[in-house]
Amino acid sequence: MTQLTKDLPETSESKQIDECSVVLTSSGVVSRILRTCPVAFITSVSYLAVIFPMGFIFHNPELPFLTSLYGMAVGAAFVVEMVLWVWTRSYDHASPGKKNVVQFLQQKENKKYSARLYYDIGLATMLSGSLTAMIAATMGVGRIDVQIGEASVTSPIGNWLVMFRPYIYSGTVLLVWAFLQGACTKRRLFFWIGVAIGLRLVYVLQIGVTVQIWRYLLFLVFLLVYIGIIRIRTVIICLLIVLIAWPTFYSLRNQIREASGVRVLQSQSAVDRIRFDLQAGRAADFSPGQDIGQLTILDIPRYAVIPRVLDPDRPILGTARLINYYLFGGTDTSASSFLPVATTWVLYGSKGLILLYSGWAVLGWVIIHNGKQVTITRLVLFGFFLFNPMGWFTIYPESAVGFIQNCIAQVPLMLLVFSVQSINRKGKAKQGLEEQKTF
Repeated sequence: MTQLTKDLPETSESKQIDECSVVLTSSGVVSRILRTCPVAFITSVSYLAVIFPMGFIFHNPELPFLTSLYGMAVGAAFVVEMVLWVWTRSYDHASPGKKNVVQFLQQKENKKYSARLYYDIGLATMLSGSLTAMIAATMGVGRIDVQIGEASVTSPIGNWLVMFRPYIYSGTVLLVWAFLQGACTKRRLFFWIGVAIGLRLVYVLQIGVTVQIWRYLLFLVFLLVYIGIIRIRTVIICLLIVLIAWPTFYSLRNQIREASGVRVLQSQSAVDRIRFDLQAGRAADFSPGQDIGQLTILDIPRYAVIPRVLDPDRPILGTARLINYYLFGGTDTSASSFLPVATTWVLYGSKGLILLYSGWAVLGWVIIHNGKQVTITRLVLFGFFLFNPMGWFTIYPESAVGFIQNCIAQVPLMLLVFSVQSINRKGKAKQGLEEQKTF
């Protein structure tokens, strides 16, 4: 037994809390690096995972160019994160590199009551986010044939259900939090995460857009590695399984698209589809700082905060469609990008790339490192930070707009969480008064 549970009887509940303490105290080198430099780490991993291998194997001549772009982004983020890390240590804050970010949970707050509520809320939130997305898809929302104009949304209710789609991410974070509080075993946590992945796969097959499953899987991997629940070897094994299953999944996705009346490029194989080095390498054909009518930083609050019903005349946010139309000469119903780093360079230049990733580094520190404790609010915000700004397939400014919108959409959920915390504090205070009277 660990220090956390040495005074507890050997029950199923104590085993759950003991398992939680193992997670808290067994963080590896990768988790520590991710906690210290999240932006630099995730950006560099995206290059090493999806750009460099294929570019090296197939001798992509643009690989040195892409290396320089990712070097600028990673370098800018790393310098800022190191400065903030040194500054944090100098002020005796919790060191994100040496102390576990959730170590304070070992103070053993009233786990019996609050942890179970976190678990119930998280499970209900995750399942509702998954199911509402699937229901909205049956009405046409997000489907590929609707996106290209071959069909239309059949019910306005689907547009309202869209606001619940991010709840699969916040629900997952709440489930992880509940596990850390000892509300469930790791096996049960992974069971519900598996259910969420399965529902996400169904959703992807409904809409015919595979990027949604990749976004959720990447979010899961970095969240679980950050906390220390899974090791890097587990990630590698899962990656190999995904690569083996990809050709079958890609073929199924094409069949679904063809059944929906969407033309599929038959000459593109499953391997060609994951040649992200070619996608990003097309940025070398353009000079930096292209003006295609993209949003400026001053436009972001308008799109992120003001509902469209109050601003019906604003243009639709679609940077990838603008790229396809103005830079590639395609239609405005199709979308193309160079992936986040290269797209930022093409649209905003080298200075814009450095400023953006420096800003992401500051934002990540404000969310998760600026303080001695990691609260449930911070962890939920960090989850959306992983999902939007740090998403491998989400380009700026959509990443910034999506992050703000998703945070706003979580307000009702967080109010519910705060009410649970308030009830828990009142319960602990009442228990303390009763103990004083007994004494």
